[in-house]
Amino acid sequence: MTALLLLLSKGAFSDSHARLVRTGPMNVAAAMQWNLTPPPAARRPPPAYAEHDVTVGAVMEPAYQVGGDAFDHAVAGHTLHLGVFDAMGHDTTAGITADVAVAACRNARRQGASHDETSREVQRLLIE
Repeated sequence: MTALLLLLSKGAFSDSHARLVRTGPMNVAAAMQWNLTPPPAARRPPPAYAEHDVTVGAVMEPAYQVGGDAFDHAVAGHTLHLGVFDAMGHDTTAGITADVAVAACRNARRQGASHDETSREVQRLLIE
């Protein structure tokens, strides 16, 4: 178990793990989304979070051509924040759009914005 945790924790610094777990070619948009998906180091099993009163799990399919699909989750105190994004498409443009949406959502959330304020900030940045 210690070796697995070490491998996953150092995965961001090496391509070895990514090469081992991929079962086929991945497009650039999907590679961007996989790097953005929480938690960043663990891809097998699917990204999940579990604590006393909440369990969150998600997968994106087709896994190697997701492009504009993304999700995010975070817990702050007793609040679960969950975001699901669909930038329509499976190309790099859709992937970049989804990346911007997730980054804007995370940034607003981390600055204490309400859900409505977060939504408006995501929309503002995408339009900009």
